[in-house]
Amino acid sequence: MTRRKDISWLTDIEQAIAKIEGHPKYALGRQGYNDDEYFRDVVYLHIERICEAATHLCREFGYDEKYPEIPWAKITKMRIILAHHYWNIEDDIIWNVVEEYLPILKTKVQDWLST
Repeated sequence: MTRRKDISWLTDIEQAIAKIEGHPKYALGRQGYNDDEYFRDVVYLHIERICEAATHLCREFGYDEKYPEIPWAKITKMRIILAHHYWNIEDDIIWNVVEEYLPILKTKVQDWLST
């Protein structure tokens, strides 16, 4: 198995955020999220992918030490909840991640990819 470079994981994060933001229900905000089960599934899937990529960035490339301003531990723990404890998903927390944290992460990832 070939080891991926950090740019690949960063690109995965960028694409996952784009999938969430590109969904037609995204423009409706929390109401669109609440009203559409399929949009919630898109959000869950792509946040899980973001969390998986973050796990690799920290474990293999030390992003948690290089960029401590990002809450890496919370990101990686969220993947465990989404993948293994999905019945305990709290929609307030998930939507807060979408509104508050994904824009920050998006900006950082774009910066890292441009350097």
